[in-house]
Amino acid sequence: MNIEKKIEVLKETIKWFRKQIEPHDCGWMYTTIDGIKHRISVLRKDLRLKNGKKRI
Repeated sequence: MNIEKKIEVLKETIKWFRKQIEPHDCGWMYTTIDGIKHRISVLRKDLRLKNGKKRI
């Protein structure tokens, strides 16, 4: 699976989690969403490096 597709799937997963959040006992979902967001940022960095665009 290419990096762009992985990012797309992770974004869809975040949307799904947000729809599941209820007023209580869902703190772990926020933690999960933050972890997925971090994974997306790592993948974006990998994509930039793969495309030869280093960010300083």
